[in-house]
Amino acid sequence: MNMIDKLIKYEESQVGYIEKASNKDLESKVGPNVGDKNYTKYSQDLIEKVGKPFMNRVPWCVNFQNDSFIKVFDVEMAKKLLYVWTMSCGELKQAFIRHKRFFKDGQVGDLVIFEWYKTVNSKGKKELRRHIGLVYKADKNYIYTIEGNTSCKIKPKKQDEEEEVIENGGGVFKKSYSRKHTKICGYCRPNYVVAPTPVLKREKKNAPEQVKLLQEELNGLGYTDAEGKVLDIDGSFGRRTEEAVKSFQKAEELVVDGSYGPKTAAMLKSVLTEEAEKDGR
Repeated sequence: MNMIDKLIKYEESQVGYIEKASNKDLESKVGPNVGDKNYTKYSQDLIEKVGKPFMNRVPWCVNFQNDSFIKVFDVEMAKKLLYVWTMSCGELKQAFIRHKRFFKDGQVGDLVIFEWYKTVNSKGKKELRRHIGLVYKADKNYIYTIEGNTSCKIKPKKQDEEEEVIENGGGVFKKSYSRKHTKICGYCRPNYVVAPTPVLKREKKNAPEQVKLLQEELNGLGYTDAEGKVLDIDGSFGRRTEEAVKSFQKAEELVVDGSYGPKTAAMLKSVLTEEAEKDGR
């Protein structure tokens, strides 16, 4: 299972979660204390794992995406993929623009940014509103999203009407939109092709999360230990992981030493990029 599929699988498991009235029973998907005060387990997790700028009692569509990335990839990897810790769709959009990772045409794995002006009083004053969702499926005419702080899918009353973007609806739900929807501003595209950081090898104090990522990537590419068995994703760089690294090095005509160094890391990222391009991602 690749990185995008893991993210989608996790977010799908959260569909149906409803925000709470206070800082109680946050882990309950629905359960007691349901309310409309913007208290969620996602914001609380971010407060505990990252700290500032995260908080409860604020719109949480970006917080849901931040926390999902952390749950699936860990804090360090999530920051690399998202570039910035923020609760603002606008700030996230600008970060992706700076890194040349903001696009007008969306694909699976993108974070779609909605942007529009909304009249807020009787005098006609307008405010800029934004919202965000993960694209979990896409075809020629539509994108399909998982969003935090939205409401259930609202079908247009007439064929020519657009599905409504709900930026403060209080739950995690799946939605769908025409690619031509007037509120779609563009798409943030995380660089999911991330190779583990070198140097990793046996009899060395390795970062477990980096070893886990290496084990997952080797498994995904079909590299096994000497007995043909897939690796356990345990974060321990032992004999079996070394054997799989050697198998990869031999296949790519590298020095076969079982050590995951800079040259092996560069080759792994190149191979992963090629595989991602084949998948259309």
